[in-house]
Amino acid sequence: MYSVEFFTNLFINQNINEGSSMKIYKKIGKEGFLKGLRTDDKVGLNSADSDDLSRRRKAWGDNKRIEKEEKTFFSFVEESLEDPMLQILIGASIVSTIIGVLQEGFATGWIEGFSIFLAVFVVVSISSFQNYSKDQQFKKLEAENAKKDVKVTRDGDENTMISVDDLLVGDILNLAIGDIVPVDGILVKDSVIMDESAMTGESDKKNKSCHS
Repeated sequence: MYSVEFFTNLFINQNINEGSSMKIYKKIGKEGFLKGLRTDDKVGLNSADSDDLSRRRKAWGDNKRIEKEEKTFFSFVEESLEDPMLQILIGASIVSTIIGVLQEGFATGWIEGFSIFLAVFVVVSISSFQNYSKDQQFKKLEAENAKKDVKVTRDGDENTMISVDDLLVGDILNLAIGDIVPVDGILVKDSVIMDESAMTGESDKKNKSCHS
């Protein structure tokens, strides 16, 4: 039985680009590949076998999207304060306050410097709040777009619909025109034309054929 590391190495970009992944796959063949993953291209996984599904999640992980660390409001404040012009204005407010206090006394000398600082504070607060709001809206939209069902073969049924988050290693994913493949995988039947521009940057579509 092949190890988790064995199958993981098949999908490392460097191994794919160098052709070593395909050499290994041709050596073990489709049947060896499916047998190693304890699945069947006609039956798929057994949805009633919770122990097997749990074992696959534990060994391989799930297919949930990796969430980026959420940016806080103060991180946007820090980004705003990286603006050289704002930094100059903050410095000017400090210098103006010091000079004003020395020349006019504390009673009125702080007013001009504080006015500059207050203007910077307002600008930073507004821009940070706007950027934070946009980021929150984008995250909600991204999460909503990520919610989708895909068609797999389970229990011998080719039309089983499950959430893309519930896809497991060993699932037989059935593709239709326009589908976005949410996983790394091996084509086990027929052929497809794929747009890999998001991954490779090349606009030419690639023809993929299965290998026995």
